Amino acid sequence: MKNIVEVHIIPIWDGFDEALAPVEKHRPDVVYLLEDENAEMPARYDGLRRDIAANVRELHVGRLDLFDLYDVMGFVTTLADGHRGDTVRVNISAGTADSALGATMACMDDRTEADPFRVLPADPTPGEETGETRLVEGDGLNVFPIDSPTRDQLIALAVIEACNTDGRQTKLKTILEHGRTHGMDCLQGVEGKGRYNKLRAYATDFLEEKGYVEITEVSSQTKHVAVTETGLQTLRAFRHRIEDVIRALENSDDERIHLDLDHPAETLERWTPDGGARRRASQ
Repeated sequence: MKNIVEVHIIPIWDGFDEALAPVEKHRPDVVYLLEDENAEMPARYDGLRRDIAANVRELHVGRLDLFDLYDVMGFVTTLADGHRGDTVRVNISAGTADSALGATMACMDDRTEADPFRVLPADPTPGEETGETRLVEGDGLNVFPIDSPTRDQLIALAVIEACNTDGRQTKLKTILEHGRTHGMDCLQGVEGKGRYNKLRAYATDFLEEKGYVEITEVSSQTKHVAVTETGLQTLRAFRHRIEDVIRALENSDDERIHLDLDHPAETLERWTPDGGARRRASQ
């Protein structure tokens, strides 16, 4: 039987007290501290790491762009999916406004098992000039479930991006060919024109509606499909859900295919007071 652990994910900018208070109160098993890749953290950041490490079994640190909500969303969904069945809580009060939005979006995804919470200062005790930090869970957070792309839709996104090269553009026929090869369930056992109907119903219609792809009609029989910037960010955020397909496309010997997609959590490292940071394998 799997032991359930409590996990805290904390994007950190300048909310040091807000980051530490819930850790000291709940003493989670694992903490992921996400810091900004472009900022020089103040000297007391090392002290924060040590204080957190003193209260948890494992501390991991990662560097990302805390002002890019998709960067944060991808990191959080990747970490949360690696802890399915555990209690995953995301502190949105210690980072930037963009990181709070990105982390909340990750928690809103209906396939991500994580809950956001805020940390607010308590009202000061009469006669005292400062109040202590208290934890407020879910207060004021309008968290509604949102649909993330299904596995078939993510595979379609990956195929479209991989097959759009300098020399050729992706067609619906291309998605059918490579989608079936890479395991799109909606295409299995379907032949003839029915394949196009299945592809539209289960993949491309949704992707176009969400603005993840653009479909251009070249002729009555030819349509070109391209991934938008939002679609690429979405694929990156959820790549861990089709990691087998991503790696197969990245390592393909087919000259018609080229995919180079970085991993959202590739900077993640285990941190210890004595040994500092040590790189760990990607999620």
